[in-house]
Amino acid sequence: MKRIEIQELLAMVQATYSNFRPENKTAAINAWMMALEEYSKENVGAAFKSYMQSDTSGFAPTPGKLIDIIHTFTNRTELNEQEAWGMVRKAISNSTYHYLEEFAKLPQVVQEAVGMPENLRSIAMDENYDEEVTSSNFVRNYRSVLSRYHKISKMPESVQEKIREVNKGTPKGILQEKREEACKMKESIFLTKEDIPTRAVNEEDIDKLREYGLV
Repeated sequence: MKRIEIQELLAMVQATYSNFRPENKTAAINAWMMALEEYSKENVGAAFKSYMQSDTSGFAPTPGKLIDIIHTFTNRTELNEQEAWGMVRKAISNSTYHYLEEFAKLPQVVQEAVGMPENLRSIAMDENYDEEVTSSNFVRNYRSVLSRYHKISKMPESVQEKIREVNKGTPKGILQEKREEACKMKESIFLTKEDIPTRAVNEEDIDKLREYGLV
């Protein structure tokens, strides 16, 4: 949002809610600008309208509340727990030999909840596989990953970038890099249904797949 748009928004907030009377309007505009500058006028306007129509507290919204509403709009296509588990269960059914392909098909948030491609193969080959236990473990992981995604998505892009930079050298960041590289290697090395190499596979590729536990 632009500064003039923030001013117009705060004018509407003040006109609607008698408890919103900032002593220093310039400071209020600066603070709201800091919080909402990365969001569009249309999205913030829709969030404010939704708040006015649904909230009965009588108190003015905070920037954080409007951001929550915006993300409620934008997360409508998000998989719920059962939908995510359904995708994983389908992947498991074909993961004895095709676990890399199946892992690559999963959305990133589901991939993070699964862990690594090899986990699909391990479950698929487990003679004592218990779907109830496995699904329970996955749902718990999925909730945790989704919660982290939601928190980070509400942060300014500059902060998100810093988080990505900090995570690069951590076990979590390294694991994500391995996931991405493994999926890319799968696409470039194995292109047929039977996982038959269609190009010359060099030793470095094989060593990396071995390192990640994928061969």
